[in-house]
Amino acid sequence: MEKAPKAKCDHCHKEFITEHSNHRFCSKECREAFQGKAVFWLYERDGFRCFYCGKASYEDGVRLVIDHLIPKESGGTTTAGNLVTSCHTCNATKGKKSVTLLERMQSVISKRNARRGMTNSTLLRIHKPKRYADEGM
Repeated sequence: MEKAPKAKCDHCHKEFITEHSNHRFCSKECREAFQGKAVFWLYERDGFRCFYCGKASYEDGVRLVIDHLIPKESGGTTTAGNLVTSCHTCNATKGKKSVTLLERMQSVISKRNARRGMTNSTLLRIHKPKRYADEGM
């Protein structure tokens, strides 16, 4: 009989038995706790400022969101090297960026990630809150 594969939880680092090799968390609680930390980590990495225009949520009162440098529709991934904080205005008005500009942006992100011990390929699970049937729309 084949042994079930073991994995290490990305949040609490405990070993757990998994049916699928892509499971990263031992429980729903660990998954949700890690997702909250990942979002906070991105905001902290970028200094709670818009990566594009530099406006800060605490000084300028702008609403920050998580943005993909290379959109998922264009093959971008949800990894630390492709995610930045963006004010709502910049996120809504940004267009296609030149390859040179993208390379410069990714260079800045690489340096920020390295200072915090992350790599550009670190997969981050960022989800919008789910709506449930019993919640009012």
